[in-house]
Amino acid sequence: MEKPKNAIVILLDSLNRHMLGAYGGDEFETPNIDRFAARSTRFEKHFVGSLPCMPARHDILVGALDFLWKPWGSIELWEEPITQPLRENGVTTMLVSDHPHLFETGGENYHTEFRGWEYVRGHENDPWKTRPDPSWAGAPALPAGVGMNQRYNTTRTWFREEADFPGPRTMQTAADWLARARARLDAEAALATLDTRAIATLRGAGG
Repeated sequence: MEKPKNAIVILLDSLNRHMLGAYGGDEFETPNIDRFAARSTRFEKHFVGSLPCMPARHDILVGALDFLWKPWGSIELWEEPITQPLRENGVTTMLVSDHPHLFETGGENYHTEFRGWEYVRGHENDPWKTRPDPSWAGAPALPAGVGMNQRYNTTRTWFREEADFPGPRTMQTAADWLARARARLDAEAALATLDTRAIATLRGAGG
């Protein structure tokens, strides 16, 4: 069996697989992921090492089970993320993420070994906007709120439609990057991992 030259991995936070049509879910329509799954390898007996979002990313990047021995935090100085040997072997790596914890104190070194990275602003407690959108009243946007996640309650007033929210914007940004690199995909081996909160990795592709 010929080994595939290209691979795409999608990482989504807080999404139970039973919510996806590809795994028998019927509560929501997930046509794009279902089409992707139909042409992909699906892991039916996979168990995660760490469920919380930052420890899970630590597991994936460095190949170590994080949550058993350390608190929520950064990649340690003695650890080697997979992006380092990929870079050393000529693989172009690109991070596209809307995950604010990757860029705040304590998680600030998750992106440093990527060749390039793009942070899609506005998710969770990201200090993106300092005031609500003054034109949100009467518009199809969520109202400003108070209390927990106050920054997001301010930020979300700037979203007018589904495509404006961080998740769709992250996936679209990653898809645009892959589309720009497509001319090289036929000739070069590629690994693409999209994480929303999205990682995209591609050999020899500019973007």
